[in-house]
Amino acid sequence: MKEYLDPNDSQDNAFLWKNLFIKLNKVVEATEKLEQNFESINKRLDELTRRQNEQENRLNKILENANVGNKAPESQWTTIMRRKDGSVNFNRNWNEYKNGFGNPDADFFVGLEMLHRLTTEGKPQELLVVLVDFEDETRYARYDSFRIGSEAEKYAITQLGAYSGDAGDGMGWHRGKKFTTYDQDNNAGKLRDCPQNFKGGWWFHDPCYSGHLHGPYRKKEQSGTWGVSWDPWRKWNVSMKYAAMMIRPKM
Repeated sequence: MKEYLDPNDSQDNAFLWKNLFIKLNKVVEATEKLEQNFESINKRLDELTRRQNEQENRLNKILENANVGNKAPESQWTTIMRRKDGSVNFNRNWNEYKNGFGNPDADFFVGLEMLHRLTTEGKPQELLVVLVDFEDETRYARYDSFRIGSEAEKYAITQLGAYSGDAGDGMGWHRGKKFTTYDQDNNAGKLRDCPQNFKGGWWFHDPCYSGHLHGPYRKKEQSGTWGVSWDPWRKWNVSMKYAAMMIRPKM
């Protein structure tokens, strides 16, 4: 056996060219696959950007509608809770809900203690709930006042004003109710199964909830079951694609 190939030898030369041709073909095939993958990725990114822009436009329209009748329509809402991709687990204990958790740029909850301070210190606040289903329809519920009690009051919804909007009054059922988590039942033991059965801390009220935005996040193929739910619009056993709670000083 030869120790090396001689390019001046006709047989060795043919062998070298054949192998070079094979390798070049493999490089071309790999390059074509990469180009196809890049094209597919770019198409997906374009589609995601288009959907995101559409959702932002719908949200802006809702915020514009929510400003109707106010003297200062430029006033911005502060987001206190968001569900958009399921990246954060909302089935947490009392202390975690008290202190807050998640990513402010994605899924998060500001925390009950902070929410108590935001709604009791300074100007009275109003509440806006924005919902998007998996058909990309957007609706909202607005309440003209909103206040959360202290930890001594078990962070109860001590004030919830008049409802307006097109999503239905999913929070009214929880007016005056204390917050409950799987490790702290603040409803005299009557609702012990609510955080166990439906997960996530909430202002549960027998029979558990009308709106529950802290339930498990479902993908589109799983949306036909309870999760991030709003009963007055899509029923208690249907989950939303997107949900956010926002507050701002009452005008």
